[in-house]
Amino acid sequence: MALDERFSAAPQLHHEPREPLNLRIDNIDPQGELALSLLRDAAAEVRPLYSSTAEGTATPGNTALGPRDVYVAAMLNDMPVACGSIRELDTTTAEVRRMYVHRDHRRRHVGRAVLLHLMSEAHRLGYQCLCLETGNKQRGAMALYERLGFSRVAPFGECMRILRASVMNCGSMSVSRN
Repeated sequence: MALDERFSAAPQLHHEPREPLNLRIDNIDPQGELALSLLRDAAAEVRPLYSSTAEGTATPGNTALGPRDVYVAAMLNDMPVACGSIRELDTTTAEVRRMYVHRDHRRRHVGRAVLLHLMSEAHRLGYQCLCLETGNKQRGAMALYERLGFSRVAPFGECMRILRASVMNCGSMSVSRN
């Protein structure tokens, strides 16, 4: 799907959030305390899902941003509630990384807002494709990605599932819409 088509109108919500959100998405330093705090929260929540990574895993960290990378935090009434990033894989492809929404703020379209923001940034930076990977036990995350046009492809990296989407028309890659 062409990015211009996807963003030609404001995203339509399937249902209204529980309460109006005062959500702001800010660019942040991935090595700063805000990003690392959200990353630690995400790791503490995900590790128990995958017993093989629950014990003895080092504290997670982030690398510095490259020239075409973005790292953001979603702030709700000035409190950090979510984060996400894009990292350049090659000149046409970026990977969505570090997607996390605090459990108290899920199902309120915060993750959707972060991902749509990252997709818009990917377009602004000239990427043609986005890919991401997520654990196969994170069904809510997979459902969000699929609702936004990502589709499952063969795994790469450490995770058992990967979803891939077209940000713009991406050569011969086909995007399935269920």
